[in-house]
Amino acid sequence: MGQQMERDAKQRTRIWIREDLHTRVEGIKGIVLDLNEVPDELELELEASVFTKMRYLRILEIGEVQLDEDLTYLSKQLRFLNWRSRFVTLKMIDASDSKNLEETPDFSKVPKLEYY
Repeated sequence: MGQQMERDAKQRTRIWIREDLHTRVEGIKGIVLDLNEVPDELELELEASVFTKMRYLRILEIGEVQLDEDLTYLSKQLRFLNWRSRFVTLKMIDASDSKNLEETPDFSKVPKLEYY
């Protein structure tokens, strides 16, 4: 019921349903999509620039996403990231400002990742 009320609100701060990622995203603070709701072969396609509009994003939990270009921005307010993906084309992660970073996933299966 709470998810439906949030979905109907004019100034929403959370996204729970995949289709809603294509709506107004400027004030979004959280994106939580059920990672088991859609089979892996059904990727979500997004413009990478959509994340530049999410300046207040604190929670990002999504599954497979196909971006139209390199991702160059994620909110500095981001506190929780769970992005299930194959990351086969991931080249770089800049976590230099992540002073409270406690743990990262196993990047050994990311063939193009460059280490500095």
